[in-house]
This record gives sequence, structure tokens and C-alpha cells, in this order.
Amino acid sequence: ELSLEELIAGRASDPIEVAERAISFGWDLTRRRAVLLASIDPPTDPETLPRALPVIAAAARATLGSDAIVWTRATSVAALVAPSSEDLVERRHLAEVLRAELDRTVQSVTISVGVGRCTTDPLLLPRSYLEASRAVDVGRWVKGRHATEVYDDLGLERLLASASADDLVE
Repeated sequence: ELSLEELIAGRASDPIEVAERAISFGWDLTRRRAVLLASIDPPTDPETLPRALPVIAAAARATLGSDAIVWTRATSVAALVAPSSEDLVERRHLAEVLRAELDRTVQSVTISVGVGRCTTDPLLLPRSYLEASRAVDVGRWVKGRHATEVYDDLGLERLLASASADDLVE
């Protein structure tokens, strides 16, 4: 059984299975997609997570559009957004609209947002996920907590995106 977690982790290898699973869940993976992560900044209080994550997910569903596929992870909310083009301006706009809603509705934690590049191939979503995760990591490293970054807008910091998270902390 294919889940969104398996898809972004790169454990999906059969395009027919991906297409069938997507149809059964009502996901449109034939559109251009990019991964957006709204990640609670560490340190995280285990008692706060169960209250904060549903609020973050609701904000993502309300602001990212009806085509967004949103799900909750351990300390973040992930979304497959469907920008109309590969232009980073639209992905940045989606991140900033979500950021504004999170700033308005979530007071218990700070959240960093990262967005990966677009792909039309669902089997390449793991790359977009890694880029979104790296955008969060680099944003935190460069700007601190509460960062919002689009991977392909990082500039020179993009070179840091190939470094491990441990290397970024040192």
C-alpha cells in the first residue's frame, strides 16, 4: 500500500501503482507538484505537538488551495502544492500566504517553511521533499527560527543545501 510518506521517501518505484493509489485517494498527481513543509522549530515540547500540528494542517488546507494534498508528520505538516508554473514566485507566494496564516493562528510554537522545486513526475517528488527539507534547514541556519525559504531562491546558500543537517549546525 502506497502512502504519501512512502512516495516522498522514494519507496515508490512502480508508476502504475502510484497512479492507481492516487486515483483511489482522489489525489491528482498528474499535475505539476512541489513539496512544501511547515516544520515546527526545535526544541519541540511533546505536549505541544498534538495541539499545534492540527492547527498547522488546517491553516495549510485553508491557504494552499483545494488542489493541495496536506498531511501531518511527526513535527511538521507536508503538502504537495500544485503551482500553475515552475516559476518560483508562485511557490514563494504560497509559502508567504501560509506563513501569514500561521503567524495569525499558531502562537504556541514557531514554524519554518520550505518549498522544493516542481516536478510533473510523482516518482521525482522525493527530490522536491529533500529540497523543501533543505530549504527549512538552511533557512534556520541563516535566519534562525521562523524562516521561510524556497529552495531555488536560496542563492549562494543553495550550496549549503547539499551539506548534512549536522554540518549546518556546526
